[in-house]
Amino acid sequence: MTLYVPFDEFPAAARRFSDEKRIYVQAVEGGSLLTLAHPVSDRVLAANTPLSAEKVRAALEPEGFEVLQGCWGPDPSMAPGSVSLSEAFIGAVAYESSDNRPGVWIDAFPSQPTQVQVIQAMFNEFVRTGEAPEIPFEEFVRLAKPTTAVVTPVEIAHYLESKTQS
Repeated sequence: MTLYVPFDEFPAAARRFSDEKRIYVQAVEGGSLLTLAHPVSDRVLAANTPLSAEKVRAALEPEGFEVLQGCWGPDPSMAPGSVSLSEAFIGAVAYESSDNRPGVWIDAFPSQPTQVQVIQAMFNEFVRTGEAPEIPFEEFVRLAKPTTAVVTPVEIAHYLESKTQS
């Protein structure tokens, strides 16, 4: 079983979780995944952060932790940093495109994003791919007139259950 906590709460959670001081960090798309295995159970403490592995090391070593390369997981066949579909959040944005036509942007997130984080991710992608000019985020929001939705894993499961029951 895996407990995910926010990165800023990871050191305190790690101290409550176990006396173990070895934290494993794995570079993943968009940052790093931290894991700490309980020495006598199948439990794992985990956190995601946009920080690089080196910045994670710099933040945790002064806290008394040894930071090593790797990743604990309940299923060794699972790629490091991957998120189970049952844990994924879906962020969607309906927006007005530059030619006054509606557009929809969808992405998946490993933890529950805020509406602003969803719009920011869309903005970053659009700037990176050249779909939007390099303008301030606030101007992008004003022009796009976004409507945002975040779908939780529980809601996704409910939608799937309703389809299999028909």
